[in-house]
Amino acid sequence: MVKGFTEKKIKNKRQKLTQLNKYLSQKRAIAELEKITVFDMKAFIRQKKIAGLKPQSIVAMIELISAFFNWCIAEEYLVENPMARE
Repeated sequence: MVKGFTEKKIKNKRQKLTQLNKYLSQKRAIAELEKITVFDMKAFIRQKKIAGLKPQSIVAMIELISAFFNWCIAEEYLVENPMARE
């Protein structure tokens, strides 16, 4: 397991990141990490709120996605985190 996560937890995290990828590619026509903006991320979060996602689930999703982008920065795939507040 990764960092002591259960298989179920890993599957859940993967599913959330897949949802983000699907949204960015289908709704925002973004296929490259460096093209993602803070506005794209705000639109994604807004879409989740409209869909009825609970506030605590939105916070968890934001933390996961922000951590993913921070990893991308550490691995030098990105220069800045599009989840960073303006």
